[in-house]
Amino acid sequence: SILDGFNVCIFAYGQTGSGKTFTMEGPEENPGVNHRAVKELFELARVQNAEEFDYEIKASLLEIYNESINDLLSDPKNIKKLDVRMGPKGPYIPDLNITPVSDVDELQALMKTGAQNRKVGATAMNTDSSRSH
Repeated sequence: SILDGFNVCIFAYGQTGSGKTFTMEGPEENPGVNHRAVKELFELARVQNAEEFDYEIKASLLEIYNESINDLLSDPKNIKKLDVRMGPKGPYIPDLNITPVSDVDELQALMKTGAQNRKVGATAMNTDSSRSH
């Protein structure tokens, strides 16, 4: 559906310590869902571009932390309050950074930046628990 023009979100939900980060990100030798999906997306777009379509791929990364929406691609020193709004094409978040990407490496670099900007905090089950995916 993403290649048909629909927005896509990959979402992980579960108890602390249940394996969300491993499943979504994985180690370099065993990439998680996010990294495998990105590689597949660019491969499918490359094949279909050669046939009949022209794709533009853009990415945004956000977290919902303590009921606040945080843009993981913005400068952490310049945090803006973000809210979900309803527009003619459906829900959107004004002022959320949306970055065009042309290949897997560019998107994975954005994902790395987003991962570095995520909130982390200790819980009773995990002393370095991530707060979002």
